[in-house]
Amino acid sequence: ILPNGSASRTNLRIGDRILKVNNRDVSQATHLEAVQALLQPTNEVILLVCHEPQPSGLK
Repeated sequence: ILPNGSASRTNLRIGDRILKVNNRDVSQATHLEAVQALLQPTNEVILLVCHEPQPSGLK
């Protein structure tokens, strides 16, 4: 997650789990399948995210 990037500006954090991308379930997807879902052409990306407690020592 890059400082001042889109993910950072929307409060995504290290350890968060992306469950859906544009209403497509990616909770059991491989990394490649999840990336492909994110790269679909669209004007906006809607994510369903599960915020996990942040491990101590990570910022």
